[in-house]
Formats: sequence, structure tokens, C-alpha cells
Amino acid sequence: MSNSVGFGTAGLGHLTHEAVTSALEQGFRSFDTAEADMWYDQKTVGKAFAAYFDPVIDSCQNMVEDDEAFCSTICRSQNLAVSTKIPPWELSSFENIRSRAKSSREELVGFCDDGNYPLDV
Repeated sequence: MSNSVGFGTAGLGHLTHEAVTSALEQGFRSFDTAEADMWYDQKTVGKAFAAYFDPVIDSCQNMVEDDEAFCSTICRSQNLAVSTKIPPWELSSFENIRSRAKSSREELVGFCDDGNYPLDV
């Protein structure tokens, strides 16, 4: 996780997409979320990330060779840092923890070309 001020996504409800997009537009690149559906909406946070970075990804379709490194690491080049928490009641086994972390990664940063983009769990 970067050493910057992060944007918390708890309790945003129906304003989640708009709030996350606004935070991205204002320069936030560090975000905190969790898998607790009653407070967080990870799926919408991930959709907001993907929609915001979509023009950057689209521009990479017409990239020149010099831009290849940048375009293959969109999330890293944008310094995106995402922290999520797995609810304590889901910490029942290593397999379950891995499964939940994989699901969170896909929901939040699945659009990244960076392979297994790091996610702070």
C-alpha cells in the first residue's frame, strides 16, 4: 500500500460509483474496502475503477512500442493501491481465505493487465 491518504468506501451506498469516480478524478489512488456487504460494495468500487481507467486501457489498443511497458502495467503505472478485508467469519481455512482474496481481486482490479495485481488483504 502506498504512503498516501486513502479513500474509504464504507457506507457510500447508492453513491459508491459516483464517490469513487470523484475520488479518482481528484487524484486519490489508495482505496480501502472490505467484503462486508452491509457496509461496502466492492463490485461497484471495481466497476468505478474499470470505468475510470477504461480510456487509458483503450488508448493502449493503439500503442506504440515505447508505450508497451506502460500499457502492460496500467494499475501499477497509475499507482493504484487497494486494501480489502475478509470478514472474520470467513477466515475458516487457508482455502477459503485464498478463494475470498481471489474473488476480491477479480471484483476490484480484474481489469488490470498486470496479471495478479497485488491486493492488500
